[in-house]
Amino acid sequence: MDQLEIILARDSNRNGKHQSKSTINSPKGERVNFIINGVPLFKMVHEERMKGLLERPGDFSQYIGGDPKDLLSPYSDELLKVGQKKSSIADTHGRITIGRYEDTGYEATGDITLELAVEGDTVFWNQILFENDWEGSGLVGSYAFDRTEYEEALKIERVEYWTGWAYDEGTFFEKDSVMAMEYFRRSAEKGHVPAHYYMGWYYQEGFAGRKNYKKAIAHYEIAASMGDPWSMANLGRMNAVGMGVKRDYAVAVYWYEKAALLGDPLSMANLAWCFEQGKGVEKDLEEARRWYKRAGDLGEIHAREWLTNNPG
Repeated sequence: MDQLEIILARDSNRNGKHQSKSTINSPKGERVNFIINGVPLFKMVHEERMKGLLERPGDFSQYIGGDPKDLLSPYSDELLKVGQKKSSIADTHGRITIGRYEDTGYEATGDITLELAVEGDTVFWNQILFENDWEGSGLVGSYAFDRTEYEEALKIERVEYWTGWAYDEGTFFEKDSVMAMEYFRRSAEKGHVPAHYYMGWYYQEGFAGRKNYKKAIAHYEIAASMGDPWSMANLGRMNAVGMGVKRDYAVAVYWYEKAALLGDPLSMANLAWCFEQGKGVEKDLEEARRWYKRAGDLGEIHAREWLTNNPG
C-alpha cells in the first residue's frame, strides 16, 4: 500500500488588516501539504509537467528549474466522501480539485485535480492531473491507500477552519458566508485560534446574519487570551468606539498596546493616536511619535501620513 502523509506549513500571506475592511483577504495560520510515499504531490506533478513540455516541439528548457509553490488546499474532509456520494467540490467529470500549482514560468499555473474511489478497505487516488490553458500537463498516480491509515492521515483539527475559509473566499466552493461561518464555528469548538478570530469578525460585521457584538467580543477574547494580535486589535477598536460595550479608551489602550507589542502596525497607529489625543492614557506626543514611527516603518498608511504632516 502507498502511504499518504499530511503536513502543515506556516502561511506567510498575512497582508489583510480587517479592522477597516469588510472582506477577509487572506488566511491565517498554516496550509496543508500532501505527501505521497515521502514525495510532495506538487513536486510529482511539476516533474511530470516538465517531462511533457520537453516532449513537445519547441524549446521549453527555460522552464526547467522553476520554483513551484506548494498551494495544496486541505479540504480533506471531502476527500473520502467523494468515493461514496457526490462531493460538493467534484466537477461534472467526478474530479475533485485539491489545489493550485504555481511556477515562476507564466505558463505553469493551474488546478490539480484527482479522481477518488473507495473500494472496501482501500482508497484510490486516480488520475492526479495538472492542466492549464497554455502548454503542458502532468499526470501521476494511481495510488492505493489503506483506508484506516488514510482516514487517520486526514484527522487534522484545521480542516474545518480551512473549509470555512474556502467558502468565505469562494475558492473551490461557491462563496457562501453561512457555510463559512458554520465551518469556522466547528473549528472554533476545537479550540483553533484563527477560527475564533473569524467568528468574531463575522459576528462583528454580520456577514452571515445579524450583527452580534457581544458574541464577537466573546470570540475575540478567547483568541486574544491565546495570543492572537488581530483579535486584540479588534477588541481595542470595539472598546474605543463603544461597539457592544460602553466606550472605554483605557481598555482600548490596553488591547492596542498588547497587539502593538506583538507587531500589529494598525494597533501601533491606534495606540499612537491615543497618546496624541490623551484618550485612555496621559497625553504624550513623544510617545505618540514613537508609535507612529514604528507603525510607519511597517507600512501603516495613516502613520506615514501623520509623520509626513508632522515632520518634527
